[in-house]
Amino acid sequence: MEAHRTHFLIDGDAEGEARRAATKPMPSAAVITVQKDGVKRHRRVETMREYETPETGFGEVLMPPHPTKCFEHRGRWCRIHRYSLRRGWSEAVCRP
Repeated sequence: MEAHRTHFLIDGDAEGEARRAATKPMPSAAVITVQKDGVKRHRRVETMREYETPETGFGEVLMPPHPTKCFEHRGRWCRIHRYSLRRGWSEAVCRP
């Protein structure tokens, strides 16, 4: 039996706009995970190259800080991540 799951990277600004407009945000990148006979394979949609995990499929795009947004934590300014990693479409993001 074959099963699949899609992981999306969504830009934080696009996610906020989609939440306000009650629409689905456009993903910046996607990795599909397919499981067959207990073996999982992860492929990035844009290149169809195989990776060990969904996180490695996104590579350097997964962790860059947002260029302008940050928050204060214990007296220090910390930058937030630019992208959110989502599995499928999150109900919190896409609720009409």
